[in-house]
Amino acid sequence: MSSIFSRNIPPECLKNIIEFVKEGPNPNLYSCMLVNREWMKNCLPLLWNRPFDISIPVQNGTKLMNTYISCLDEIQKQYLIDNDIYLRQNRTPQINYPAYLRELDYEIFEKYTRFWLIENIYSDRASDLDTIAESLESTEIEYTNNQLKKLLPCLFSMFIEKSNNLTHFSFYSDGEMCLDIPELPTWMVSTATYSTTNNSLIVSSSHVLRTSPAASKNSNFLKNLTTFKCEVNDSELHLPNLITFMEILSLRCKMLQTIIFTWRSLYDTNVHNYLREIVRQQQQLRVIRVNYSNINISRVDEIFQLENIKILNTDN
Repeated sequence: MSSIFSRNIPPECLKNIIEFVKEGPNPNLYSCMLVNREWMKNCLPLLWNRPFDISIPVQNGTKLMNTYISCLDEIQKQYLIDNDIYLRQNRTPQINYPAYLRELDYEIFEKYTRFWLIENIYSDRASDLDTIAESLESTEIEYTNNQLKKLLPCLFSMFIEKSNNLTHFSFYSDGEMCLDIPELPTWMVSTATYSTTNNSLIVSSSHVLRTSPAASKNSNFLKNLTTFKCEVNDSELHLPNLITFMEILSLRCKMLQTIIFTWRSLYDTNVHNYLREIVRQQQQLRVIRVNYSNINISRVDEIFQLENIKILNTDN
C-alpha cells in the first residue's frame, strides 16, 4: 500500500511533505523513513545534513558519533583498534552518512567525540556523562585527550573527503576546548608559501592529491563551501593546523558567500595573508566580518581593498 501511495506522489510534493513534517511541532522523520525506500531516500538528507546541533543531548551525540565511526574505512578502524580504542559497531553501514553532511560545527563535533570516548572508556561508572567527565582525575583526562588526538583526525579527514555537500564550516576556541583542528592528511596539504617580496600567498597547483587514492575519487572536497566561520578568542593559542586548513580553503573554495573571522591570538599574526587569499578567490562573497587584535590594521585593510569585496559592508 505504501509503495502505491508514494508512486502517486510527485517527487517534489513528497519532498515538501517531508519538509513540512520536519518543521512541525513534533517532528518525527524516523517514522517517515519506515514508509518505504523512496521516503527513506528523501528523509536521510534532512536527518543527517546538520547533526552537530547544540540542542541535541550529549547521549544522542555519542550515538551519532558511534554511527560516524562505523563509517570509517577499514584501515582507519584497524588503526583505532591498534591504539586501544574499542569500536562498538565495527560493521560498515550500507548508508554513506557523511555524504549528507552540510554543516560542520567543529566545537560540537569535538564535544560529542570526547563524550563518546568517555562513555567508551568509563562505561563501568554508573552515572551520567557530564558527572563522569567532571569526576575524571588528571591522569584520566590526559589519557582521554591522547585517545581523542587519535580519533579526531580519522573522523575529520573522513568528513572533508566524503562530505561533498558540505556548505558550512565553523570553528570556535576560547583556549579550553578545540585548541586546534587535527593535522590533515598529507594529500590535502598544499605547498603554499608566503612571498615576502610581493606580500601575497603563492599557491602551488601541485597540491599533493596524487599521493592518495581517495583524492582521485573526490576532486570536489570543500568546493561547495558557502560559509566559513572562525573565532579564536584566546591570546595564547597557536593553531598551525587551522592555518594549513585556511591554505587549503584558498585552493579549494570559490563559492564562499559569508566569512566571519575573529582572531585574538598573539601567534600566527600573518593569518591575514591566508584570509586575504581566501577572500581573493571568491566569486560570490556577500558578507565579511573581521574582528581582530594583534594584527596590523593596515594588513586587514588590504583585504577590504580587494576588487571582489568593494561593494560589501564590513564590520571591523
